[in-house]
Amino acid sequence: MRLIDRYFIINYLRGILTIGYFFTACLIGSAIIILTGKKRSAALNIFRRYSQYALNIGKIKVEFDGQEHFPSHSSFVAVYNETSWPDIMALAAVLYNDHIDHAAFASQYGLIPFMKSACKAAGIPLVPRGNRAGVDKVLNELVGYLNEGKRVIFGGEGRLSGIDGVMRFKQGSALLAIRSGKPLVPIAFHGGQLLMPLQSFALKPGTIRIRVGSPISSEGLSESDARQLVDQAQKKVSNLYKALDEEANQHNSSV
Repeated sequence: MRLIDRYFIINYLRGILTIGYFFTACLIGSAIIILTGKKRSAALNIFRRYSQYALNIGKIKVEFDGQEHFPSHSSFVAVYNETSWPDIMALAAVLYNDHIDHAAFASQYGLIPFMKSACKAAGIPLVPRGNRAGVDKVLNELVGYLNEGKRVIFGGEGRLSGIDGVMRFKQGSALLAIRSGKPLVPIAFHGGQLLMPLQSFALKPGTIRIRVGSPISSEGLSESDARQLVDQAQKKVSNLYKALDEEANQHNSSV
């Protein structure tokens, strides 16, 4: 067997094991949350721990910087890009509880047994795509958390992009910031699509890089300004992503 074929098979098996573990852990973790009556912080810790285990199986490391840009002692809305499954695992493993109190998942996660109830316990509402009234209900729930002083993260693209870059952001995160009067914090995730393309199960070992940018004020803005605000956040995330990409290329060329 040629060496290149052997590497492909190993990466394919690694990807199958990592994704298989991740979704099995979602089911098992959700059952544990429900059966033991875990509340928000403890429930997030379960999701966080199993996500880290999945990263370990995939031999994925996470580098995280820019934490100084998180507003100290105050709530905020974080908006981020997501290219592929390893980005989602890194988000939960690194950000939950230490930096983020509430997130939002696509409603499809609710198809996993026990997951819908577990997400409710963890304070993670499920976003029904294509249902404007349902989405607005989720936004109002998250605004309530923000008004309680909690830290919320919301996906900018609304789905896994499957590209090596940043897609156009939807307005949800900006509406959260404007309705609550909280700053919008851009976060770039780099590496997910490069390690495991969304269209493939093959997973290469490597590094996910997360970088936090400076917050953007929503003070004095109305909902009619949401598009302008989220475009500004998208530009910051894109710039962070490009910087991370350049740094990764420089590192790889020097090795």
